[in-house]
Amino acid sequence: MTSQLAPSEAMRHRPLVSIIVVSYNNREFIRRCLSCALNQDYDSIEAIVVDQNSADGTSEIIRAEFPRVTLIQNEINTGFADGMNRGIEASKGEYVLLLNSDLFLDCTFVSQALREFVMSSEERLGMCAGIVYRDRGGPSEEIDCLGTLLLPYHAVVSSENRDVRKWVLGPAGSSMFFRRVMLDDIRLPNGDYLDSTFFCYGEDIEVTLRAQLLGWRCLYAPIVVGWHIGSASVGRLHGFTEKPTALLRHAAKNRYLTVLTCYPIPLLLRTFPWNLLGEVGQIAVFTVTGRWALLRALFGAYWTVLSMVPYVLAKRRWLQRGRRVSCAYLRSLYVPWGPIRVFRSLLQKV
Repeated sequence: MTSQLAPSEAMRHRPLVSIIVVSYNNREFIRRCLSCALNQDYDSIEAIVVDQNSADGTSEIIRAEFPRVTLIQNEINTGFADGMNRGIEASKGEYVLLLNSDLFLDCTFVSQALREFVMSSEERLGMCAGIVYRDRGGPSEEIDCLGTLLLPYHAVVSSENRDVRKWVLGPAGSSMFFRRVMLDDIRLPNGDYLDSTFFCYGEDIEVTLRAQLLGWRCLYAPIVVGWHIGSASVGRLHGFTEKPTALLRHAAKNRYLTVLTCYPIPLLLRTFPWNLLGEVGQIAVFTVTGRWALLRALFGAYWTVLSMVPYVLAKRRWLQRGRRVSCAYLRSLYVPWGPIRVFRSLLQKV
């Protein structure tokens, strides 16, 4: 997997790395996030923040305290995916790190990730994943993500491998490290890097799966990325179903859009029973427990997807015609769990 080129020689080029943060009312964390991003042991870095009309003074902090940061301000909140697209378009780096505003980078992450790229003999290496820990009011040793793998009811789970370099679906959604050449190659016909119809949630799964379909790979390496709080913009709620109803509708809609556009027919048929079981289970649980807001979010997602059929079909045709990998390869991106463990995981989800 690696060449014999010395790390110092391979890093001589000093490629520019663009770190992009989308911010929405993140005053509590933006200082620490940007301080960690800028205080790397690698100095060829540009930082861009796209602020989605924050009302808590986030942009004022950036202007006053971080003159190195390029600030892009939107007059309305256009969503995480669209914000990242604006940041990528404004960036100049050969590598791009899409960073959540509540992810605090380890000072060695950028240099370590670059070393993995330049030392690899895999020409289609487009993504790098590492160890993301949880932040519990401070750095902890609790694992948040070790690179993602797919579950058959279309969700992602962290790999359980910590110490060995391994191919995975993608990096943690909180800290996606990409090669620019890959982003340009997988860019959608409408110009999106991340699908802006997603608004938020699941765009990380879609973009990494789209990259895999088009022949790009993600290497997990046992290097420290940093520490992640999670859900900072929506109050750090612990349960997914505690999030605002509008966001739950986006999450459900985006799951369906990814399955309908990214899955080849054989994979659609193979995973259909699991996806059907998950949908029926959610409807049953929400009905029995009287969680009507969640039911409305679910059925609202169905209606939204139906209204997007022309877009779904056009995107699917483009992506499936360009697919460069087999269904057998895609199955290697699923967790190596037995059906009982997958079923238990599904029960916890619904």
